[in-house]
Amino acid sequence: MSIKRSHYIDNIAAAYGENLEFWIGCPCKDKPTQGNGTHIAFNAPNKDAVDIFYVTALELGGLCEGKPGLRPEYGANYYAAFVRDLDGNKIDAVSIG
Repeated sequence: MSIKRSHYIDNIAAAYGENLEFWIGCPCKDKPTQGNGTHIAFNAPNKDAVDIFYVTALELGGLCEGKPGLRPEYGANYYAAFVRDLDGNKIDAVSIG
């Protein structure tokens, strides 16, 4: 079985899989973190689920790394929210629909 690259941002990141299931990113030079250049992303079924993820994460002590919204630099319909968990890991929920 072969998984093809489905998305590429020059010198930033690449995604693999039909629904961008796996991303590889370059380290963030301006904001070094524990997992510099990596983060966990969950596919969300819709924008409402992304919004709920964000609100819930903040209520549980996470920190905002990017409010819910469109991220056209990743794709025309890429709607995501980014948070840091209590251990400093970057996590996001994304809907591409």
